[in-house]
Amino acid sequence: MTIANPEEKRFLDPAVSKDEFSRKAKENYYRYISYFPAIGIITSLALFIIFFLIKGVEKQDYLEKILYCLLPIPVYILMYIPMKLGMKKSMR
Repeated sequence: MTIANPEEKRFLDPAVSKDEFSRKAKENYYRYISYFPAIGIITSLALFIIFFLIKGVEKQDYLEKILYCLLPIPVYILMYIPMKLGMKKSMR
């Protein structure tokens, strides 16, 4: 039996490639965590564009909208810090 696609081999013999795929999954997870602060900033910028350039904001709503637009930054950073600490512990 010949296998034309190497991707099909991993399903036929998962014990051989299990370490490689778990290593790749771990690397992707670490990369995903490292992007959290950037995602928070990008999300905040997108919200600023939506509320202040596209929709428009009335004078009495400025403070509320600014705080709402800045909210993703601390949320993503608060998710990033414990995950980064856990990641450093698991690397030891």
